[in-house]
Amino acid sequence: MNSMLRRSVSPLSAALLGGSLLFLVLFLRSVPCVQPVPGTFDRFLYACYSDIQTNFLAQSIGTGNVPTTADELTYPPLLAVIIWFTSRVTSSVLGAPVTRSATPEAQVEASLTFYSLTAVGLFVCFLTLIFAVAIFGRRPSGAARTAGQRPRLANPWGWSSDAFLIALSPIVLSVGLISWELIPLALAGVGLALFSTRRSLLAAIVLAIASCTGTMPIAVSIGLVVAIGLRGGTLRALRFGLVWLAVFVVVQLPLILKDFGRLWDFYRSQAGASPGFGSLWYLAKLWGFDQPHAGSLGFSALIVGLGCLFGLLRVTGRRPRVGALIALVVLAVIVVAPAFTPQTGLWVLFAVVIARPYRAELVAVTITQLLYAFALWGWLDGALTSTQSGHYWLYWLAILARAAVEIYLLARVLWDVLHPERDRFGSVWSDPLGGELHAVAPRPAPARPAPVPAGKSFLGRWRAPLIAAAIATFVSRFALVLAAYCIEWLMTTDQVKPKFGWDAWARWDALHFLSIAESGYGPEVVGGNAPAFFPFFPLAVRVVSAPGIEPLHAGILVSFVSTFVASAYLYRLAQLHGFDGDRSIVYLLLFPTGVFLVAPYSEALFLAGAVPAFYYAQRGRAWPAALFTAIAVGTRTVGLFVLLGVAVELARRAWPHWRRLASAVVAMVAASLPFWIYGLYLQRERGSFWIFMQVQKEGWGRDFTGFTDGFLTTWNTWAGDYGANIVFTWRVEIVFAALSLALMVWVMWRGYLGYAVYIGATLIIGLSNAWYYSTPRLALAFFPFAFMIAALVGKRERAHTYTVLTMTALATVGVVAYTRGAWFF
Repeated sequence: MNSMLRRSVSPLSAALLGGSLLFLVLFLRSVPCVQPVPGTFDRFLYACYSDIQTNFLAQSIGTGNVPTTADELTYPPLLAVIIWFTSRVTSSVLGAPVTRSATPEAQVEASLTFYSLTAVGLFVCFLTLIFAVAIFGRRPSGAARTAGQRPRLANPWGWSSDAFLIALSPIVLSVGLISWELIPLALAGVGLALFSTRRSLLAAIVLAIASCTGTMPIAVSIGLVVAIGLRGGTLRALRFGLVWLAVFVVVQLPLILKDFGRLWDFYRSQAGASPGFGSLWYLAKLWGFDQPHAGSLGFSALIVGLGCLFGLLRVTGRRPRVGALIALVVLAVIVVAPAFTPQTGLWVLFAVVIARPYRAELVAVTITQLLYAFALWGWLDGALTSTQSGHYWLYWLAILARAAVEIYLLARVLWDVLHPERDRFGSVWSDPLGGELHAVAPRPAPARPAPVPAGKSFLGRWRAPLIAAAIATFVSRFALVLAAYCIEWLMTTDQVKPKFGWDAWARWDALHFLSIAESGYGPEVVGGNAPAFFPFFPLAVRVVSAPGIEPLHAGILVSFVSTFVASAYLYRLAQLHGFDGDRSIVYLLLFPTGVFLVAPYSEALFLAGAVPAFYYAQRGRAWPAALFTAIAVGTRTVGLFVLLGVAVELARRAWPHWRRLASAVVAMVAASLPFWIYGLYLQRERGSFWIFMQVQKEGWGRDFTGFTDGFLTTWNTWAGDYGANIVFTWRVEIVFAALSLALMVWVMWRGYLGYAVYIGATLIIGLSNAWYYSTPRLALAFFPFAFMIAALVGKRERAHTYTVLTMTALATVGVVAYTRGAWFF
């Protein structure tokens, strides 16, 4: 009898029935929290709070206010339209009193109708999501059937029983009616169901519409586009992405044309919000570590991290499951987000269902999400705060437990993505979301250029790099110094006799470095801002000038020798990557801001540490890499980001050998010693370990604001009361910021993880200041620019010639501007 019943009832029918009963219970349990009369209505401890009625009353929708025309857009555009349409139906069809003159009592009455109508719509969305999961859920793979395995989810109807994981979830019962989150969730589910049935263009359209009702479907779409690119090719992913983008723009086009500023502010506020309830950022804020721009910082770090991962997957030819990639992006967004609302738990559940629908993961997610929801209601009610009778640490514990499970899930999904051959999901089940990608033949990993062979002896390996570096360094330095000398006298009209001198090279920060080399870090040096300049370059100048050499001459000599060292190692590093070493050196030395490799600045010494550090890291030699990393760390603050990149490269080559990993960790700790020693020195001399950050803010106005704020401030300097030199250089700042971002994308695409981490982390800080400052000079420290130019030029001699001519002209412009005393970054 039971077997006959199981055969007569499909999993989809049972799931829809179970989901209907669960939603009925959800609606009934929300009744105690429905506000029946005007006034304050606090029912947090009932654990049935909902934004739906609250926002209807708070935003005066009951008096006819339209969410899309409010001064501040608080909903995704299409969701705002849905809310407006629901309010119109509430008034026009159901007769609720939604008018400009509605009394508070009438508004409450209308809110009850609005809430009920919205609940019906969300119920339909919930059933739609169940239906979608039944379509794209797990099914047995051909390998499993061949091996004679009989997975439990197999059934004669073809519907996946994964639908029950949604239909009967306690998470839905707990938070399903807090907001409108089921709308984007259902649309995202439909989009994935369409893709799984090989309707990719329809899937792109639906996912774009979903992304206009909520921001999380954007993460789903990104994961899907990457999966298509990895398994189906760049053109297929580009076609899907362009369709998605076109629909996304068209749906929001009326608002774009009418008031783009409000739309921009909405998405900027989503990406750059301050810490809110439930996030690790919020917990850090409660513990005294407040970061008001947590959203920008987390969002930027997320872009860099995911870009590095996607680049690695591309160059290694890995083909992870579609669901795993989507869940990876969704969970990563959730972990770094500045806030975590209880309804976000629906997306955590969704990620588990499509990536790791296993018992342990489902139980852990369900328990921690429910505990967090109840703890949040207690916190908002006041019962769990430090001023009430409850134990406020319970809320902290709930956040930590929930976040720990999410991070664990993220780590497991990341492992599945990086090791698709070990993914136990794929050993029994086919990729249920694969769709048309199942028909695409496996794509081999992109071919890497073969490194240029080198001799076995030390002389054989280094003869060509040393000769090339010596010639290029000497010729380029001689040419730039000669250009500066000629310009100085050609532009001088006074009746004086020309004579050679080096004073023209002591400009701007060069004066500060020389002052520190002579006088140290006292409070009177550089106007009290000396700690902003890290010590290794002034120390090198002091050592070289000890025999009696002028500090200016010593600084220029240090820059010359450092440029030679950096160039020699750049040649060898170019060989490792399959690029032309001679050309790479030329592209570095003729960089538009290459004047700072001649002047007594720290750039050359920094590169003499950073380039060899990456060279040895990519050869797996931890201690030589640590030695040169320490030079970079002690020379500039961005040396810390060199350390991060070098650590990534060493870890890649040491894994999974624990002894090599341990050696690399110890080496990187040793490489960071200059930073700690310098900080302790500042603590003793100036009273603060972190005073180098404080003087950056006080002396140069550098303060972390947000990723878009710095760009807007810099762009708007055109309207400010500034001189032509300053206005022009700020335009150039924006150009080099864009070029640096392009470089970051290029190194990610090529799979150069160490460079990507170094450049990405540097840009997160450099482009998040109050305005862009010395970005072109910062770009000089991004030596992979030489490799990118070499890759673009290729073996075309004419292209190389024109590139060198252009770069020579730009480098000469830099020499003229700097030596004439004009502001030049």
